[in-house]
Amino acid sequence: MRSKQAFKSILSSGLLLAVTILTGFAVPRLMLEYFGSELNGLIASITQFLAYMVIMEAGLGGVIRAALYKPLADGNERAISSIIKATQNFFKFVGYFFVGYLFLLALIYPYFVKESFDFVFTLSLVVIMGVNMFFRYYLGITYQILLEASQKKYITDIFQLITVLASTGLTIFLIVSGVSLHIIMLSMLFIYILHPFLLKWYVKNHYHLIRDISPDKTALKQKWDGFGHHVAYIVHINTDITLLTIFTNIKEVSVYAVYYMVVASVRNIVYLFSQGVDAAFGNIIAKQEKESLKGNFEIYEFLIFAITTIMFTATGILIIPFIKIYTSGIYDVNYIRPEFAVILILAEAIYCIRNPYNIVIKAAGHFRQTRNIAIIEAVINIIVSVIFVLRFGLTGVAIGTFSAMLYRTLSEVYYLSNEVIYLSIKAFIKKILVFSFSSAVTILIAQWLPSYELSTFSYWILYALQITILAISVTLCISLYFYKKELISIFYLFKYLVHEKSIN
Repeated sequence: MRSKQAFKSILSSGLLLAVTILTGFAVPRLMLEYFGSELNGLIASITQFLAYMVIMEAGLGGVIRAALYKPLADGNERAISSIIKATQNFFKFVGYFFVGYLFLLALIYPYFVKESFDFVFTLSLVVIMGVNMFFRYYLGITYQILLEASQKKYITDIFQLITVLASTGLTIFLIVSGVSLHIIMLSMLFIYILHPFLLKWYVKNHYHLIRDISPDKTALKQKWDGFGHHVAYIVHINTDITLLTIFTNIKEVSVYAVYYMVVASVRNIVYLFSQGVDAAFGNIIAKQEKESLKGNFEIYEFLIFAITTIMFTATGILIIPFIKIYTSGIYDVNYIRPEFAVILILAEAIYCIRNPYNIVIKAAGHFRQTRNIAIIEAVINIIVSVIFVLRFGLTGVAIGTFSAMLYRTLSEVYYLSNEVIYLSIKAFIKKILVFSFSSAVTILIAQWLPSYELSTFSYWILYALQITILAISVTLCISLYFYKKELISIFYLFKYLVHEKSIN
């Protein structure tokens, strides 16, 4: 049952991810073409500054999901309702901080870009985009957490898919029609408000939540520990563009945004295989199935290592040819930055590798025990990025991200192996060496493959298919030698899921 629910989440998230990637590439390209690099950089910069408002969620999502696993496993409706009540009360409180942050940002941010944009123009854009973000992240978030903890993330994905398609279609239509940027962003309000109402409707019809019940405040006892984890996440996602806005210029932000769009899409493909897994591990831990936890984790760990190796090795080979085609005709800034691309790819690959350890730590509810690890990661990211951005610009902030990711990954591997599941550090080092070797072999062979004149997306897609097949083949062959048992286990698990789905 747990595997089937996770499989549903992977399928729905895969569909959502495919649509999000396609639309995510289409809209920025139109923005570059119709508005130029400066305005594209401004939107990316404002988005990242606004993303700090998500910090007000304070990492509560993971804490609440961990608190819900046991009552959901036991079918305890009173406990579930009490936790949801406490969550709703907390987010009402968070709303006041949201308004305050948006007010300050709208007044202060225009000074960062005053050389390129009018004060009123920037202020009004910040306010409109801020209200949009509020609708996207805060309305309905309690119901989204409940569905994710219930291993029903596929429901939230379906509703989000509707929102993405509607918002993208409207955005493209308005851009091509020559409508101003402010009107485009304002129009999104009517789309984003749809998502929370759909979530509320589903929960109301499928869960028996008791309205008149006392909130379970003990469920939030680790909220400030979860806050530390969330700070690290926000810093990871947003620090680079924030520092580039302050220390460089808005065109450099545009360059970063284009590269990050590619790398983040690859990261999300890897994360696709994590959808529903946290809830499944939470259910296993709640039922104290220790042997099942260890066995399933080893398979999942291997799977993420293999997929990360395949995807990011291919990305390393393909990203510069892609950027050349994607930014063709855009000459207001140099978009070809290979050194920056390499370090950014390595940083995000490490981020993906740590995901299995992070997921199980959170599923076990060990927020307080690992809070300091997350905080130190954030500090490393900021300090190293500030030091190097002044000298190396884009590459400098990527070095900061890479340093922080390396520290966090090694720390969480050590913690998990000593406090949650016994894991061999030697086994982890072996995986690093084996999959690094796999990546090196793929890159070496790729140099001998027939080359294309990569002047169009059609030729690039053919080349990308060739490189991806090569990366898969090399990784599978090497894995078959070193990790035959894990490969067989994944094969039988997939066969079981497909068989069950065909019966149902």
